[in-house]
Amino acid sequence: MRIILAIGISLLATVALYLLYWLGSGIASDLGYPQRGGVSWGIAVFVASFFMLPSALIYMLLSSKWTSSRVVALSLSFLVFLLLSTLFMGNQFSGGWSHPYRYIYFQSCALLVLSSLVVVPLVYKAIRRA
Repeated sequence: MRIILAIGISLLATVALYLLYWLGSGIASDLGYPQRGGVSWGIAVFVASFFMLPSALIYMLLSSKWTSSRVVALSLSFLVFLLLSTLFMGNQFSGGWSHPYRYIYFQSCALLVLSSLVVVPLVYKAIRRA
């Protein structure tokens, strides 16, 4: 049962990453900033957002083993995401290095989503106790 919960949370984290990036890109477009990169960048972001699945699963596994050091689990899972997405997006086809601000924004969205996996259970426990 816990593995199903971990997979479900990982899927929600993947959707949250994609929606957060899409929201920020939409706001930038509404403010008049040009959208460069075209279809290849959009496909690269879509595919790279699925790297959140293994990194969120790694976080869930590590946080269940190391309940006292969730920050270390977060750091290791973000490192996995960073490594996988950099290997994928840093090639000549997707052009991650030709759009560094969008690439850094994508990584920041991933860090925010993974950090929410740490904060949300703590807030839920605090509300439940009160």
